[in-house]
Amino acid sequence: MRGSTRAASTPVMARAPLVASRRRASTPASASRRGCRVPTSATATSLGLDLEAPGWSGGYGTGGKVWSSAAVLTRWLGANAPALGLEGASVLELGSGTGAVGLAAASMGATRVVLTDGGSESLLKLAKDNAARNRAPGGSIDPSCDIRVARYRWGDGKMPAAVADAAPFDLVVGSDCTYSVGGHGPLCDVIREVLAAAADENTRVVLGHQHRCGAAMLAGRGSAGWGVDPHLDMFAKTAAAKGLVVEEVHRESLAWHGLRNVSVVSVELEKQLEKRLAPSKTNATGDVGDAGANGAVAAAAALAVTLSSLALPAAARQYSDYDPKQFDEFLPGINSVELSLAQPNVCSKDAFKAMDRARDMYEIGRLDEAEGALSSVLNGTCGGPNPTDADKVAKAATWKLLGDVRVDSYRWNDAIDAYDSSLEDMPAGTSAPGALFGRANAKEGLKDYAGAVEDYGKCLELRPNGPDAATPRFERAQALKQLGRWEEAIVDYDAAADAFTANRQKREAKIAEAQAAFAKFESGDVPSATARLETLARQLYSSDVRAALAATYWRAGDAAKAEDTWLDLCQIEDAQCGKYTDKEWLMSYRKWTPGLADAMQDFLKLRS
Repeated sequence: MRGSTRAASTPVMARAPLVASRRRASTPASASRRGCRVPTSATATSLGLDLEAPGWSGGYGTGGKVWSSAAVLTRWLGANAPALGLEGASVLELGSGTGAVGLAAASMGATRVVLTDGGSESLLKLAKDNAARNRAPGGSIDPSCDIRVARYRWGDGKMPAAVADAAPFDLVVGSDCTYSVGGHGPLCDVIREVLAAAADENTRVVLGHQHRCGAAMLAGRGSAGWGVDPHLDMFAKTAAAKGLVVEEVHRESLAWHGLRNVSVVSVELEKQLEKRLAPSKTNATGDVGDAGANGAVAAAAALAVTLSSLALPAAARQYSDYDPKQFDEFLPGINSVELSLAQPNVCSKDAFKAMDRARDMYEIGRLDEAEGALSSVLNGTCGGPNPTDADKVAKAATWKLLGDVRVDSYRWNDAIDAYDSSLEDMPAGTSAPGALFGRANAKEGLKDYAGAVEDYGKCLELRPNGPDAATPRFERAQALKQLGRWEEAIVDYDAAADAFTANRQKREAKIAEAQAAFAKFESGDVPSATARLETLARQLYSSDVRAALAATYWRAGDAAKAEDTWLDLCQIEDAQCGKYTDKEWLMSYRKWTPGLADAMQDFLKLRS
């Protein structure tokens, strides 16, 4: 049982400064391990990395986004790089996703970096592409850096050869690896395995954890205080049971209200911590004293303070308490949904538990196990005749989540079958918008863009306004773009930009505005496209917007402005001007439209 309350006698987290590796503190990097830093690019706050982070689309799942915990952990690494001995270090990143933290470590001077994730092949390719882009001439990382990408599925019981060959590591990093409670045990097993491979016991493990208080409450796990979710403490308890000690070394608040927080924690073997903190066996007179006992008393007092500061409110719910009003559907782009079940029964209760288990497996890339958990319920207690209304609601939600799992497995037709079953059970129920959104995603995977447009439209009919409407509207515009229906796409891009702005999603709003400008260009309205891009160029320090602006100037016949804009943008750090000759890169990663990409190629050919 995963409880959200604590017993006062249970060790949780100690708060202590991270002690740097003894080897690193005493031995400077040699000339043969000089690190891979490009001196002019990396700082503690801006590492100059050029990362593609396409988000949920294309089967990347949660790994396709650079989350806040990665940014905070990167800043912390930069501020503590000398103490950590990053210059010349060997670094392993767990759950790397885009590779942001590991590549940042390389830009700070790490000699060898191994990026690992248990996600899809497309996610691993994304990490490889990001590594190659930043190791290219002019990038943030020296080309001599040894950067590898490997699949590492936690819980498989075997360290991949690419990881074993590079071990031992000086530093192990990971961001947003601890939010999935189902992954805590496998993650701790991996950390133990990696630390066991470090014979000198100097390997440091630091993780970034983003507190998701709302998600924890929706999942019935309660709260650990203002702006602190219980997931980190649950991870610490799991770690303690496996002989590991978790120490919070930094906490950063990302908003004035204190509800968006990220913690940085270190993890080490319990015996390693004891060795590090062991008091001297002799006192000042040379006799064996009671320093050990005094140390134990001090540690117990510190632990008591920590426990009192982290204690949950008495009214916090137990995770095991089944609440039929809480179903966390885990739908990318659409908020979690509450389902009201008037009469909870065996089917709805089992479905709730199965979805929670499947979500945990989904989040760590173990899609086959997620599917198994959901299918067992659909073929079992929820598969009987004469379903009640509560059964239908539970089945619809379960089928919908099964469709999400299959989308991330690129099983487009199977995903559509699951979404169809969800909509058959509840054609206009609470799960219907998510099922329609997911089915549209799957149809895009089959290149059935007309079908996707239709399903996005049905989704918007059910949720026409509010925060949930922004992503479906943007995705419908993307499908309309594929069909060349530019005027309709412009309307949706503009509406999506407004909705994202209302949601305070500034980055997404600017992406929608840029896409609207691209669609204006394709529709033949080059002056309007140019005006929109000029506005964005004033608002954003973006090389991509300026590159598109140069292309529109060129197509409009203003070669001088095109050249000036191009020269200006190439002064931007990490602009990667050389990549714009690659039309496939422009259309796949930068999401340029065909005509705009052609205009850029024509412009660059003339310059060469």
